[in-house]
Amino acid sequence: MLTISTGMVDAVSILALGRVFVANMTGNIVFIGFGLAGAPGFSLQASAIALAALLVGAGVGGIAVARFGARRAVLLRNAAAGERSGRSATSSGVDCQAGPSPPRQRYNV
Repeated sequence: MLTISTGMVDAVSILALGRVFVANMTGNIVFIGFGLAGAPGFSLQASAIALAALLVGAGVGGIAVARFGARRAVLLRNAAAGERSGRSATSSGVDCQAGPSPPRQRYNV
């Protein structure tokens, strides 16, 4: 089940976010390489932001486990609140983009 959900997240992010992996950092490392090499159609900035967000999230998660690891209920509550806040901030940022949205394409999987 985890493999299916990760694959779906990768497929949606590749198709909808313009060639950015959000669940598979190996893909972003490859895309950073393509961006550094100057390959057309690959955003160095988008892949670097995704990789930086992973590193920040891993760091914050490590700090939370070190601080609240013995109290699992508190750790779960704080992690859920942090994820909810992050998703809200992300969706607000996406909704407030300047300019019209590009036309969407439909894909059957």
